[in-house]
Amino acid sequence: MLRFLLCHCFALVIAGILVYESLMWEALTVLAILGFIPTFLSRSKKDNPRSSARPENVLITQPHQADHVSIPEALFSRDLVPILNVCSNDLSNVLATQKSAVELLNNAFVETNSLIEQQANCIHHLVETDSEDNKYYSEVMRDFAAQTATTLDKFIESTIEMSASSMELLSKVNEIHDEMPEIAKALKDIDDIADQTNLLALNAAIEAARAGEAGRGFAVVADEVRSLSNRSSGFSIAIQSRLSKIQDQVSNLTKSMEKLAAHDVTYIMESKKTMNSALEHIVNKAEEDAGITLELENLAKSLESAIFDATRALQFDDINGQNIVYTIEVLEFMGEQLSSVNDDSSDNIEHVLRDKLEIIKQRSQQKHNPVSQQNIESGDIDLF
Repeated sequence: MLRFLLCHCFALVIAGILVYESLMWEALTVLAILGFIPTFLSRSKKDNPRSSARPENVLITQPHQADHVSIPEALFSRDLVPILNVCSNDLSNVLATQKSAVELLNNAFVETNSLIEQQANCIHHLVETDSEDNKYYSEVMRDFAAQTATTLDKFIESTIEMSASSMELLSKVNEIHDEMPEIAKALKDIDDIADQTNLLALNAAIEAARAGEAGRGFAVVADEVRSLSNRSSGFSIAIQSRLSKIQDQVSNLTKSMEKLAAHDVTYIMESKKTMNSALEHIVNKAEEDAGITLELENLAKSLESAIFDATRALQFDDINGQNIVYTIEVLEFMGEQLSSVNDDSSDNIEHVLRDKLEIIKQRSQQKHNPVSQQNIESGDIDLF
C-alpha cells in the first residue's frame, strides 16, 4: 500500500512541475506513464511468489521491512526509463518533422509573397495616374469623349449652315435660271428689230436708186443702216449662243445644288448619336476596368497581409520547438535520476524517491521553459 501511495505522489509531483512550466500535454504524458507504476509493482509482486510469501521466521511486527524488500531493484531502469527514452525519441521525431514541414511552408509562403508582389506591381501599373494631368485613364477617356462630342457638334453645326447656304444658293440659281428665258426673248426682239431695220434699209436703197443722182447720198445711208442691222443680228445670234450655254450650265448647277440640298441632316444626327453611344460605352468600360483594377489591388494587399499573418503564424515552429527541446531535456534528466535510483539502497526507497523528486524540482526552478506563451499573437519572437 505504501508503494502505491509513493508512486502516485511521485507522479503528481512531476506532473505539477510540468504544469507549472506550462507543459500540459507533457504533464499528462508523465502522469499517465508514472500511473502505471502501481500496475508494474502489482504484476511484479504476483510474478514473484517468493517475495509475496512471508517467511515464517519474519516477525509480524515488522511488515514495512517486507514491503521494502519486495520492491524490485531494477524497476525504474527496466520499465520506466525505457518509456521515458521512447517519449524523448518520439518528441525528437515530432520536432524534426515539424521543422521540415514548417520550412516547406515557409518557402511556399515566400514564393507566394513574391508572386503577389509582382501581381501588385502589374495592377499598380494599370491604375497609375497620368503624369501630366494627374488624372486616371478613365477620366482621360471621358475628356476625349467630351472633346469628340464637341467636335461632332461643330461639324453638325457647320453641315447645317452649309445646307442652309446651299438652299439659299439654289434659290438664287433658280432665279437666274428663271431669268434666262426673258433674256432670250429680249434677244429675239433685237433680232426682229434688226430684221425690220434691214428691211427698211433695203427699201431706202430701192428708193435711192429710183431717185437717181439726187438719191445717191440717201443710198449710202441705207447701206450703213443695213450693215448695222446685220451686225446687230450677228451680235444677237452670238449672245443667244452664249446664253444657251450659260443656261445649260445653270441647269446643271441647279441639279447639283438640288442634289446637295436634298441630303438629309438626320443621317448626320443619327451618326452623332451612334458615336456618342460608342464613346459612352468606352468611358463606362474604362471606369469599370479602373474599378476592377482598384479592387484587385485591394485584394492583393489583403492577400499580402494574410500571407504575412500566415508567415508570422509559422512562429509556432520555434515556440513548439523550444517547448519540445525543453521537455526532452526534462525527460532525459528524469531518466538519469530514475536510473540512479537503482544504485541507491532500497531499504529506504521513500527517502530516495523524495530526494530525486527534490532534485528534479530544483532543476526545474533553475532552468525554466524559455517559451511559455500559449498564443501566437503574444510574445516578441521573430523567426522569419
